[in-house]
Amino acid sequence: MTIASLIDYVNEIKPNAFSDATKLVWVNEVEGMVQSQVLLKPESECTEYTSTSSTLIVLPPHSKLYAEYLMARIDYANGEYDKYQNTMEMFNAFWEEYKAWYQRVHRPLAYRGFRTMQAIFDYVDEVRPNEIASATKLVWLNEVEGKVQTEILLWNESECFVYNYASADTVDVYFPDEHTLAFADPAQLRNYRPGGVISDFSPGAPYAGNAFSAQTIQAISDIGLVFKESFSDTGTEPVSTAVNYSGQNVVMLVEPPHNKIYADYIVAMIDYFRGDFEKYRESRAKFNDSWGEFSRWFARTYRPADMKKGCSCHELCR
Repeated sequence: MTIASLIDYVNEIKPNAFSDATKLVWVNEVEGMVQSQVLLKPESECTEYTSTSSTLIVLPPHSKLYAEYLMARIDYANGEYDKYQNTMEMFNAFWEEYKAWYQRVHRPLAYRGFRTMQAIFDYVDEVRPNEIASATKLVWLNEVEGKVQTEILLWNESECFVYNYASADTVDVYFPDEHTLAFADPAQLRNYRPGGVISDFSPGAPYAGNAFSAQTIQAISDIGLVFKESFSDTGTEPVSTAVNYSGQNVVMLVEPPHNKIYADYIVAMIDYFRGDFEKYRESRAKFNDSWGEFSRWFARTYRPADMKKGCSCHELCR
């Protein structure tokens, strides 16, 4: 459908005195929503039409949203607010129908394509180019994951954890069995997550045979890190050892399609950090919408007050 044919259709079913130039402004409003909110294009890649001969992005049957948006704008501009409420309600219904269809069929990145820390950072850097350090983005990621743990899962403070992008610590460790790297102080386990990688590990005697170049953490027990590969030397005597950790490939708690909360929050914080408060208001509203959608879904589907960390009723608890 071209913009010209859209305008002809709208003029026929809702005669009005507004120029094509004004309607073109309104078309660019809704097409901007399509590009930024559904196609997830960065601002620099979004197209603004200057001619009514241009072809619109959304195809039938979802192209009906264009006409409904223009008619709503006409009603509002005419001061016919009762009519505006009706036409805008119809537009919103068409818009949500289109978004839901697109997400099911095309699986855009913001809804399905990332779950790891690094993938989230890469996506954010693509849609909102920035020079902000990963360490700062990690602070923001931990803020929103903290909300998940305390406001959704209702964990107490002692159960909550934070993510590390990378760390190098000296830890007292031992090997109670062939798959567990145990910590003398289990409280230090809060700095590690399944999916993280321990590298260049070289413990001294009596565990010298357990050295390795890199292993992925499979699980975390009450006492230590669990690995798939076997250790040859076991025992309960702690030794002080350097533990080099990378958390870039750790998977976040919230699964698709609600994992968009992470990128939405970090983008909002980037806007705030830059002092671009107009963009911040928009991006924060987008995060609030995705957070509300997630929290309502979780409350409908599960009973958070009855859930305990470690139960098997949902992936978030495990």
